[in-house]
Amino acid sequence: MKIIQITDSHIKKHANTLLYGVNVREQFEKVIKHLLTSKEEFDYFLLTGDIADDGSPEAYEYIAKHLAYFNKKVFYINGNHDDKETMLKTFSQFPNFEYLNTLDVANFTLVGIDSCLQGKDFGIINENELLRIKTILSKLSTVNRECVLVLHHHPVLVNTPLIDDCTLVNSEEFLNLVNKFSCVKLILSGHVHNDYKIRINTNCWFESSISTFIQFNKGGVYETEMNSDIFGYKIISFMENQYFSKIISLQ
Repeated sequence: MKIIQITDSHIKKHANTLLYGVNVREQFEKVIKHLLTSKEEFDYFLLTGDIADDGSPEAYEYIAKHLAYFNKKVFYINGNHDDKETMLKTFSQFPNFEYLNTLDVANFTLVGIDSCLQGKDFGIINENELLRIKTILSKLSTVNRECVLVLHHHPVLVNTPLIDDCTLVNSEEFLNLVNKFSCVKLILSGHVHNDYKIRINTNCWFESSISTFIQFNKGGVYETEMNSDIFGYKIISFMENQYFSKIISLQ
């Protein structure tokens, strides 16, 4: 089975609004066009946060209407720029949209995690959410299923100052939990606006995807942080007990 990860689109309410000099809707539409013309076979979309930049219902409606071309189920989580209440209310009008709690794909279970604190750029996973994750992982361990944990904020540093200033603040607690369960094979995030693959332990990797909007340069500094020439999405293929990922980079 195959999933298309789309992240950090930062769609705004008005069509021609620029963000850092980039027309975010135009970039997103290029990604949609590429997916349509490439005839890529896949099963689901996965949106990993910052779907809207301003949390407006118009931004979420725009996303939903464009993804409707594919007639695919769309699973999503919220990012720090999203307004979760507005997002849930707007997407509830579209039957193919579902907030990611758990999703079984091949022998993997994807688990959506809310790492956002409204109005803050940094992330945190609260105690109730950590307990929920532990309960799910305990159950998956007993039935021999692999796990992918999906959240917006990155739990490991990526050495880009602007992004690492707003990471997951209780990442140590989260990773200590992850390290107790060998069933966790992948931690997947948005937020970092670039493609990373970092080993967490002998069983698990952290991965992220490039944004449909702009990328933050790897190892960059504040003055030369952004690259608007590259944008795209990630394809993740799930086999019985393994996965493969590939970035599709557009210009």
